[in-house]
Amino acid sequence: MTSTPPVLDRPVPGFNLPGLAPAQGFGTQDLKTLQAPVLVNFFASWCIPCVAEMPTLMAFKDQLPIWGVAYKDKPENAAAFLRHSGNPFARLGNDPEGVRVWTGGCLACRKPF
Repeated sequence: MTSTPPVLDRPVPGFNLPGLAPAQGFGTQDLKTLQAPVLVNFFASWCIPCVAEMPTLMAFKDQLPIWGVAYKDKPENAAAFLRHSGNPFARLGNDPEGVRVWTGGCLACRKPF
């Protein structure tokens, strides 16, 4: 038996994420008006795999727009993480309670789509 990942074959839920300074946040309308693909990456300063994937995201940032969502993180911790690891995100939304990640079908951190 195969299972379908929760983010496939479903419309993006309505959301609007405030920006994590100095970046601009984003929401459903921004995604719906895109003319080209964008990678949306969920991350957190406390997420060990997020630290490991950051060099790869930095390598791709000039080839593909990457928008980030700080997941269940304090804004100051997420900002410090990005200062230390590099910031590949063209836009950066803040989801401190993890509500948008959950409604988007992501049950854990490190779930790009």
